[in-house]
Amino acid sequence: MLYLQTKYYYNYIQYNYNMGELLENLLQNHLLLYEERSRDIYFRGSTCLVYNMDGNVCLLHDALIWGDENGHYVKPKQVKRKKKYCCCW
Repeated sequence: MLYLQTKYYYNYIQYNYNMGELLENLLQNHLLLYEERSRDIYFRGSTCLVYNMDGNVCLLHDALIWGDENGHYVKPKQVKRKKKYCCCW
C-alpha cells in the first residue's frame, strides 16, 4: 500500500513539474511576442493603420497580437492608402 501511495505521489510531483515547465515555456513565448510587438510599434508607430486578425482596419497598438504555428510574431499588414492627386495648382 505504501508503494502505491509513493508511486502516486511521485507521478503527481512529476506531473506538476511538467506542467510548471509547460507554463514557463508558454509565458516565455508570450513575452517574446510582446517584445516583438513593442519593436514593431517602435518602428512603424502606434497610429499606423493595419488590418487586424479578422480583417478589420485598426491602429497598430489596438490590433491583436498573434503568432504563426511556430510561435513567431506575425506583423499585421499595413493599410495602403491611395494617393490623392490635387487638380488645383
